[in-house]
Formats: sequence, C-alpha cells, structure tokens
Amino acid sequence: MTRVFYPRGGGGNWLSNLIWHLEKADFSLPKVTVIFDQQPQCSIPFSHGLHAHSQSHTLFSCKQLFNHYLNNAVKVKYHIHHIHQLTWQQQLFELSNGAKHYLSSSDYYKFYCEHIDLDYSLIFQQPEQFADCLIDFLNANGIAYTANRNYIHASMSYYTTTCADPTDHIGNWDSMLWLGFCHAITILDQLPIDVIMPDADPDTIVKILQPHAEHYLQRTKPLAFEWDKQ
Repeated sequence: MTRVFYPRGGGGNWLSNLIWHLEKADFSLPKVTVIFDQQPQCSIPFSHGLHAHSQSHTLFSCKQLFNHYLNNAVKVKYHIHHIHQLTWQQQLFELSNGAKHYLSSSDYYKFYCEHIDLDYSLIFQQPEQFADCLIDFLNANGIAYTANRNYIHASMSYYTTTCADPTDHIGNWDSMLWLGFCHAITILDQLPIDVIMPDADPDTIVKILQPHAEHYLQRTKPLAFEWDKQ
C-alpha cells in the first residue's frame, strides 16, 4: 500500500480523517476548530519526513511556500506549540526561523514541492478537481470506500474554515505571521534594519520592517496561492 507524505500543518490529518469517513460510510463532519490530530485516521499510512522516496508513496502538498509557512505557523506553532505564550520578539524569531527554512532549503522544496500527486491548492481553487483526484487515488490503491462526492465537498468546505487565508496576511502589518515572513526575507536578502530588541512590541517591529514593504510583497506574492471564494 502507498504511504502519503505531507508537510507539517499541511492537511494530512484532515485528509486521512476524510478518507476514514468514506471507508466507514460515516458522513458526519468532525467538530474541529483548527487541527485534526485527534480525529480517527484511515487505513492508509500518512507521515512527513525528508527522506528518500524509496517506497511506494503519494505526495499531498502544493508548490507555494508561503502557504506551507502559514499552515505550519497557525496549526503547529500556535495551536500545538503555543508560541503565543512567548514575547513578541520571541514569536517573531520563531516564525522567522520557520520561514527561513521554507525559503532557503532546497531539500525541503525538492521533497514537498516537486512531483505532487494530490495538489493541496485544488481544495481552495478547484475542489471538484481535487475530488476527482482523491477518488482516482482511492480506486488506484484498492481502498474499500463509499464515493460520496457531496460529503467530500462538505469536508473540503469545512476544512477551509480551519485554515488561514493568505490574503488576510500578505501585506497585513497587523499580522504577526506576516511580520515573521518579512523578517525571514530581511535576513535572507540581507536588507538593512535596526536591531529588534527583546522588549519590542508589534508596533516597534512594524516600524523597523516597513521601509522594505514593497520588497516583501514582490518576494511573497509568487510564493502563495489565493482562494477561489466564489
């Protein structure tokens, strides 16, 4: 049987739970606000890890690195690791370190952003196409399930309510997630800024980063996909 690989915070537990519901012909939606880690999982193994594809595998991911960053920040750093308990400066550096990894690691990009089998972005942009791909995937792997398209669409719609919309954060100086990504770009692109002191609050951080606002936008927009909200 195949193994599904997915990036951290990238919807793997949701997808596994969706397949579980199809396997059990249980068409109730889980009661989840952000993360699906505690929900029942399907018969197909799901995991992450930067190791060689030496076994039969399916990659569930997308190529847009800002979306990877945003998912990990919201679902892992804030809701599992609880970084909101840190100081503003510590939160900034925690987010920035994560963003630097996404932006600079060729191994990460090669593993999670190339040769994608189930394209995560389709959930938000072309859900009917994602449903087709999911059904083809389940059929190809001989999974016993009920192909309830209405439930698949309901589950996708529900899942989107647990995610952060990139357009709510890109260019939004009230978003700590945006500040963290901007700080990572600052470091990687060696942009000149003042030192961010331990007692810095969000207003202070914004004033330090904002002179490079246009540069951040130009660097980020190609790295994100927008949701189709029709």
